[in-house]
Amino acid sequence: MKLNKIINDKLEIFKIDDFTYEVSSDKPAGSFGEVTRAVINKGNIPVVLKKYKLNVMNTILTKDIIKEIIILQHLNKYPETNTAKLYGICIEFDLKTRNRYCYLVLESLETDLHRISIKYKYDKTKSEGRFNPLQYKIIFYKCLKALNAIHSLGFLHNDIKLANIMLHGTDIKFIDFGLSKYLGLYPLFHQVNTYDTTDMIKAPEARISFSSDIFSLASTMIHLVSRTYMKIRCDYGHMDIYDIKDNQSYSSYLSLDRTFGQDGYNLLCNLLNSDSNNRYCANKALLHPYFNEIREIEKADNLEIDRTVVGLLGGSPISGLENIIRYTPENFAQKNLELCYYEELHLNYRDDIFPIQYIENNIEYHHLMNWLLRNFNHTNKPNHIFYGLDTLINAIIHTNNNFNKFSDRNTYKMPPLIDPLYVNTFVNVSMFHSIFTDYINNTVNILEGRIKTIEIIDTVYENLDININLYPVSNHISYIYLQLLYNIKKLENSYEFSINFYYDISIEVIFWFIQPIPFDEPLTNWDIVVFSAIHILSNILKIPSIEFLQNPLLPILVMDENRYNKMFDYYTHQYSTMDFTQFESYNIYFNNDKP
Repeated sequence: MKLNKIINDKLEIFKIDDFTYEVSSDKPAGSFGEVTRAVINKGNIPVVLKKYKLNVMNTILTKDIIKEIIILQHLNKYPETNTAKLYGICIEFDLKTRNRYCYLVLESLETDLHRISIKYKYDKTKSEGRFNPLQYKIIFYKCLKALNAIHSLGFLHNDIKLANIMLHGTDIKFIDFGLSKYLGLYPLFHQVNTYDTTDMIKAPEARISFSSDIFSLASTMIHLVSRTYMKIRCDYGHMDIYDIKDNQSYSSYLSLDRTFGQDGYNLLCNLLNSDSNNRYCANKALLHPYFNEIREIEKADNLEIDRTVVGLLGGSPISGLENIIRYTPENFAQKNLELCYYEELHLNYRDDIFPIQYIENNIEYHHLMNWLLRNFNHTNKPNHIFYGLDTLINAIIHTNNNFNKFSDRNTYKMPPLIDPLYVNTFVNVSMFHSIFTDYINNTVNILEGRIKTIEIIDTVYENLDININLYPVSNHISYIYLQLLYNIKKLENSYEFSINFYYDISIEVIFWFIQPIPFDEPLTNWDIVVFSAIHILSNILKIPSIEFLQNPLLPILVMDENRYNKMFDYYTHQYSTMDFTQFESYNIYFNNDKP
């Protein structure tokens, strides 16, 4: 499923005086902060201010704040994800405590499913009763559709519960992405084995994946219908759903026509399967017979949640490496776990334009690349180039885009030894490393101990461009690799399609992102990956690239011959002008042979 992409409004930076607080505003705790309802004075726009609980004294933007900003901004580009709109951020200085706080300025939504289902269960003045079975089914279906869109972009919500699903008008929206992660394909071992979420909706497995989100959603739907919190498990062999705390079975209750019925119960069992490899993904769940009626209603464009029954509560890489999750041909055939979205990830990012920008002459790229490669790509282990590939590429892109903002080091009172290029680069690397690998320490010493993260966040804050795009290029490389590995077996006799291919193509892709003189035509990231793949396959198999262009190895490896030749000429010229003696870390990635 390719999602519809829209252009976001530019995120704003507000002052606390820009808002009027609601007097009776509740302040429930979220994953990282508490929320307050308010109104933007200009335009009288109702919003919610999410106040972060800061762990670092006097620091405004931590990696957790930056991560949620970028994830929300990114998901907001795709209406199908049904995520709360992020208007911008606000900074407050508390004169009493002498601390500063960061707020996310989010759209105000009417109410959450927790309030409707459980909080006001016995309060008839707040709620007029439960939903009927059709309304439960519509909510379930809408949640699955939104989650399917989020997963198809490579993101995991990781905290799906009643309090994080909002009713707004006749639709639902997901909120609170404080625990969200970007998984994509082939997530790092340490990333998926850090499974922190609300215990009541936590899946039984030790690792996270898209399927752990599915388990959480199924548990949440049971909480919604039963109006009771319980820790759900499923004995799939006996198709029995029960509460793990007292082993009480809910099979009969959840099979009733007034709850989920027989079809709905079957779906729940498949979403709660303790074997995550065989648990339904959201896309497969949407095709279940339980939703036959909903799909017919949807065709008539009348899929709305009936709010009259609850009242308007408004306001109130590669297998075989030790740090990569191992996949087998059986996993691929079943399209399970992350692989169930490998086509969607490719489709949703393949048309992203590679940002062309001329580089300032005073950027010394050999310093930049040496530092990035040494710190994020394990130069003592060159096969781990993919470890930080997306982090590296995104940091390079956004360092280029923001460089001019930090060209005057004296303006920002930097220590005289600190080059603003390094400072800006580290801010960008911190942001993207927290999203793509979730593995960066806020207080780590960088640049040979000359500066700490907490010393630079405040300094660059006012000039930091928070309108940021993500470029998960590794998805494209994985997509080609998987297609080659499982669809063209004959090539295995000529070349071992293992880490070597991924390594080779990653290196060539990086090459395109570090050139001081850009290619003179718009390029998508997919163009760069396809060119690199064809070029490398031509060298490996000793077959002229023209043959691959005229008779593609795969339907996806296609490129206009004139465009390929023009890209090849540019690549050859730029390669010949690079002085590799300056790159102390680079020499393990490139040799001095011309293309």
